[in-house]
Amino acid sequence: NIITDYYDDGIEADSGGLNIRVWGNTTATNVSCGVGGNTGVSLAPCLSGPCYLFRNYLTTNLGVGVKGGNNALGYAFWFHNTIKATRAGGGGYHAIGQAGGTAYSQNHRWYNNIFYTVQDNIHEREGPRSGNDYDYNVAFCTVSCTAVALWNNTTNYTTWADYVTATGMDDFGGSQVSGVFGDPVFDGANHIGSASNAHDAGVSLDNFNTSDSCWPAVAAPDIGAFEVSNNWLANCTTPASPGNVVPRRILRTPGDDDQGF
Repeated sequence: NIITDYYDDGIEADSGGLNIRVWGNTTATNVSCGVGGNTGVSLAPCLSGPCYLFRNYLTTNLGVGVKGGNNALGYAFWFHNTIKATRAGGGGYHAIGQAGGTAYSQNHRWYNNIFYTVQDNIHEREGPRSGNDYDYNVAFCTVSCTAVALWNNTTNYTTWADYVTATGMDDFGGSQVSGVFGDPVFDGANHIGSASNAHDAGVSLDNFNTSDSCWPAVAAPDIGAFEVSNNWLANCTTPASPGNVVPRRILRTPGDDDQGF
C-alpha cells in the first residue's frame, strides 16, 4: 500500500497483536499539504504479540515514523524498515516515539532498520524495564543528535555508546554494538546504493532475508526496506489460484533466542 494525506496515523495496528503483520507499505506525510497526519505506523499497543512490522518505508516531515506505547508489552519485531523523520524543532522529529500509558513499549526488537532523523533517533521511556533491543540499524541525524531520548522518562543520551555505558543495557547481545552510524545516502527513490554504509551491513534473519524467504539477500543483507540489485517479485509470485497457496506461519516459541521467531 501507498498511504498519503492522512490524519493521525497512516497505519493504526493498535491491538492485542496476535500474529499481526504489517509489511511492504509506504506512508508519507507532508506539512505543506495541510493534512494533520503525524505517524507512519502506530503500534500503541501490541498487547500480547507477536507483532511483525517489516519492509516498510515510512517518511514524514510532520510527525514521527513509528509510535509505540499504551502498555505495548507484547513481543514486536521491527525488521528492515526505512524511517525518515525530517521535521525540525518542536515535537515529532524522531524515528520512534511513545504514546502514553502505565507502561510504554517493552519486548521490541529492532534489527536492520534505518533511522534517519533531524534530531532524536528514538524515545525509550521504559528505562531498565524495557527488554527492548536495537542492533544492526543505521542511525543518522542531520542537525542536533540525540541517539536515545527520555530514557526512563528523564535522561537524554547523545550517542548510542553513551547510552550503553551509562545504562548497561546490553542484555540481548548489544544495543547498536553492531550498528552503523552516518548518512546512508539515499537516491531519489529513497533506496540505497552499493556505496551506502547500509549495503551488506545487516544481520541474517530467518524467514525475512534468507535464501528461502521472499526477500533473499544478494550477499549479506542490506539494512533498510530495500535490497540493492534484487528482484523480489521473482521469488514472491502470486499463486495461480487460492488452492496453490502453501500456508506459512511465523510464530514465536517460548524459550527461543532473543530474535523470538
